[in-house]
Amino acid sequence: LKLEAEAAYVKSTTFTTENVLDDLLYADAMNLALLKEAAIDFIAGNGEQIIDEVTFSLIPGRLMKDLVVATTRRVKESKNEVTTDMKL
Repeated sequence: LKLEAEAAYVKSTTFTTENVLDDLLYADAMNLALLKEAAIDFIAGNGEQIIDEVTFSLIPGRLMKDLVVATTRRVKESKNEVTTDMKL
């Protein structure tokens, strides 16, 4: 039931630079993996906007690794897409 409620919340939530940090910290505190992943993916996908508008000092160190991993994964995926397009 908890997972269904979490999935419904994630599906109905529109992340913004104003609310993503609150959702990320809440997800981390309550061990809500799906919400945490969605928030991290939003941050990784909106890096330039996030850098300008989110205070990183509020993010606990344990979450910084997750953010760096997600961002690195997106960069690698983008490079792979460019390489694949060039081969075609």
